[in-house]
Amino acid sequence: MKPTDESTSSSAYKLQINRWRFGAGLATLSASLGILLAMAGTASLLGQAPTPGAGRDLPELSAGAAVLLLILGLLLLWAGIHAWRVCRRGLRAIRHSGSAFTRTKKHD
Repeated sequence: MKPTDESTSSSAYKLQINRWRFGAGLATLSASLGILLAMAGTASLLGQAPTPGAGRDLPELSAGAAVLLLILGLLLLWAGIHAWRVCRRGLRAIRHSGSAFTRTKKHD
């Protein structure tokens, strides 16, 4: 039995939505990682960085490394938010692509 055009278009529609959702999930994860990196950089700059475990003597981050962590974290946060917004726009465009805006009432 041959698949109809309706079933193939429906599966393509679902695949497209799943891709946008996957992209939005990755963008959210990158924004979360950016927040964590920015917090670690800020804590290191303020001298309040937590020690990784009891009894470990690890050297603190230098000021340059802390600033680098902070900048990378903020850039990753910005990129994650931007990518998430693009994915949300893509999802809305797919969902409303069949709407007929020409058939709506026109108010004078």
